[in-house]
Amino acid sequence: MGIVHCADSDGAQQCSANYRCETKRILWMEMPKRIGENMEKLRLLVVEDNRDDFELFSFALRKSKVLCSASHAETSQDAIAYLDGWGKYSDRAEFPVPDIAILDLKLVGMDGFQVLKWIRDHPVYRLLPVVILTSSSLEEDVQHAFDLGANSYFVKPAALSDMNVLIDVLLNYWSLGRKPAPALGKASAALSMSA
Repeated sequence: MGIVHCADSDGAQQCSANYRCETKRILWMEMPKRIGENMEKLRLLVVEDNRDDFELFSFALRKSKVLCSASHAETSQDAIAYLDGWGKYSDRAEFPVPDIAILDLKLVGMDGFQVLKWIRDHPVYRLLPVVILTSSSLEEDVQHAFDLGANSYFVKPAALSDMNVLIDVLLNYWSLGRKPAPALGKASAALSMSA
């Protein structure tokens, strides 16, 4: 996957692949030039109603070393239609099932909490990783999101450089980790049996 290096606090390299470093040393991982080269492309569904915030996110995404694709849902209704494959989202070749949902909380109409609850109650998407990326730093919003089943919660950074770092960390984590497969077959069978 990558090579683990160690350095002491002034940055001088001390060792390689030593997992028992002293606390004063800094660990970093040297990753392949483009993460995901030997893996499938990470598919994101970004639910964001603010075009400027989505553009900032998209720019950071393009700078990332993780191979990924992002679909954009501007409203909560679009997000649900996308996930369920309704209307213009029915072509799964063009609108693939996402590996991760990036969800803003402050949406017009149905808010992000309601979308998160819908995802967790859905037989196909109940295990879909959902990352909250929102402007709210209120502790009650953080708690409520985790109570509803969010996997991570981040406050949107204002600076592009901070967004680049956040997106790199987020994508690296989710591209290297294992994710549950959607239960598409189970849900299709359940829906056809109820018809």
